[in-house]
Amino acid sequence: MEVLDRSSAAPRESLKALWIVIPIYIVAGEIGLTLAPAESRAAAVWPSAGIALAAVLLVGPKIWPGLFVGAFLVEITATGSSLATALGIACGQTLEGIAGGYLAARFVSGARSFDSPRRTLGVVTLAGGVSAMVGATIGASSLRFGAGAIPHEFWSVWLGWWRGDTAGILIVAPVVVLSLKSSRAAWERIKVLELALCAACALLAGMVLFGEIYPLGSSTYAAGFICFPLLAWPAFRFGRRETAATGLLLAVFAVEGTLRGLGPFAHPDPVDSIVPLQLFLAILILTGLSIAGAVSESREHRTSLIRLADDDFLTGVMTRRRFFADVEHYLAQTRRYGAHGALLFLDLDDFKSVNDTLGHAAGDALLRSVASLLRRRLRDSDSIGRLGGDEFAILLPQTDGARALQLADQLHHAIDSHVTFVGMRPVRITTSIGITLLPADGTNVNELIANADVAMYQAKGAGRNLTRLYDDESQSSLRRAPGLKRGESVRKALDHGLFVLHGQPILDLRRDEIRLYELLVRMVGDDGELVRPATFLSEAERSGAILELDRWVLSRAIEIVTNHSERLDVSVNISEMTLCDPEFLEFIRVEPAITPADPGRLTLEVTPSAISGTERTTSVLRALKALGCRIALDGLGAEFAFLDHDQPVPVDYLKIDGSRPRRPARHAAHDMQSLVDTAHQSGRKTIAKSVENESTLRRLRADGFDYAQGFHIGRPRPLRSLRRELAVTQSRRPQVGTRARKIVTAM
Repeated sequence: MEVLDRSSAAPRESLKALWIVIPIYIVAGEIGLTLAPAESRAAAVWPSAGIALAAVLLVGPKIWPGLFVGAFLVEITATGSSLATALGIACGQTLEGIAGGYLAARFVSGARSFDSPRRTLGVVTLAGGVSAMVGATIGASSLRFGAGAIPHEFWSVWLGWWRGDTAGILIVAPVVVLSLKSSRAAWERIKVLELALCAACALLAGMVLFGEIYPLGSSTYAAGFICFPLLAWPAFRFGRRETAATGLLLAVFAVEGTLRGLGPFAHPDPVDSIVPLQLFLAILILTGLSIAGAVSESREHRTSLIRLADDDFLTGVMTRRRFFADVEHYLAQTRRYGAHGALLFLDLDDFKSVNDTLGHAAGDALLRSVASLLRRRLRDSDSIGRLGGDEFAILLPQTDGARALQLADQLHHAIDSHVTFVGMRPVRITTSIGITLLPADGTNVNELIANADVAMYQAKGAGRNLTRLYDDESQSSLRRAPGLKRGESVRKALDHGLFVLHGQPILDLRRDEIRLYELLVRMVGDDGELVRPATFLSEAERSGAILELDRWVLSRAIEIVTNHSERLDVSVNISEMTLCDPEFLEFIRVEPAITPADPGRLTLEVTPSAISGTERTTSVLRALKALGCRIALDGLGAEFAFLDHDQPVPVDYLKIDGSRPRRPARHAAHDMQSLVDTAHQSGRKTIAKSVENESTLRRLRADGFDYAQGFHIGRPRPLRSLRRELAVTQSRRPQVGTRARKIVTAM
């Protein structure tokens, strides 16, 4: 029934549009006829041409009957043309509008034709320059054969007709299209007053330049350019719609005054005034719309960067940075107003097995599906963020422990019964949930998350697919829980030398060679199998063992860049906790191995929160930069928030997820290229990570990335194996480039 309603509504909307466009076209035609000098057969500006193009852009070619009827009635009633002449001119005007709409839709993005300087110039060239020729040719021919015009006047009529239609399109179409398709913003009173002042200044300028009080003489064309700042004002302060409206207002004064023999473009012969007037109008409107389009593009690009910083690119929920900011903001409310709330920490059970057995694409689909499910189950006032991997966190304002437990039970049931299809294969999963209460269980977001994490591990230790509420006994019970002593395992591994380093190559896309490797730490478990960082790093941070682990990794990295016979740069990850360690900087300064090495060969990868964190973290990073080390910023989309702001620490590299162009398909590639361009403009280089196939690599090259990293470039290899491979490669001294990349990729 709903489908039938929509289908029956479409004809009604089309009929409504026809009845609206006919009177508007007639009124515009009547105005246009008053703008034709007595000695000329063509109007200086034909507004109906702009109405026709705007109607086709907004409604589509099906609006043609309205255009035809409107044009026919104008010719019959206002000009007294014969039936044959009126029909011919009406056909020409209708075909002009349809042709302009088709060209704009085919080559200039249709109704978005005035959204950027390039598109504005394109629609003027195609819809104004080309389609107006259709109307001018048919119109002049109709006058020649139907009205008995003198043959040698054909080309002068044709040229005047073409210029008038082009001027009408340029002046009227942007106002109509932008007014009807732009969103209505809720402005503050001060901005409304500013817009009123801008309009008043445009009115005053129009009366001064093209009115009786014009003081500068009719031959001073340059005086007309006083109008340009009046278009730059709304372009910078408001938007394209307001700029187009201001241009229309100025155009009305310019045309009316010039035809009355007033203003800088007026000549004794009104026909001689038309060409400089039309040229002035074209330059004025194009300049104003180009400035407004460029400013709007910049604003939209900035909004896109902020969105990328705030929204997780895979799931669409908040990023870690944005979620932490929301929690800190709510904590301030709890301190000031006595509010309360709850924080849920969710970890998907056995998610790793989904990735290992079905592939990362299946894991990504599962994460997106779970995130969508969580959003549907939460209130608008709740916040949900993806903290990394398969971990989600939810902030529940004004929620007590009982209500939080009730919601957790509902989430358990929803996720447990939810099925995600990967191809034709159904995938199910469960989750373990830890809960902390605000502000009882933590004075800051890190403490709340850590305590919720502890409660979540309790739930896993008790059998998974369970919920645990954090209390004073949670931390001690966690230490006693079997299989959850990773903090002790990290210290044991450090004491017994059970950590190993793997190196993953990073390809220089401009030189097509590899000299930079990211060092990744692995822990040897009790069974001799390697334990991945996601399994032990959180417990290492919680227990404080991360400080010793980071120092161990750094010492090995410094040793590599110092002792390697050929130039080899390395990159290592440094935790924010290590940067807060008061002894860390002194450790770097006195580390014996760093003295003979080039510090520029060592890159330290940090998270965005470290860059914008405490004074200690920023001072440590500045000191590392002063030593000559390089800084790379890596974070799940959050790094983009730093592109448009002055940095307390200069960043050398930005690591961006190279798989991002696949999601969403239509606009992500444009966003990606814009991000790379913005990074390059700020003097930073870009590293694309997670590059898994050749097509992605080609796209990244086209987008202008400097480096690429991922399984397609080379998988992480044990450092000993990597050293042997590099020694063989260097002894043979092959040519750099694709051959070198293939050698590393094969390892």
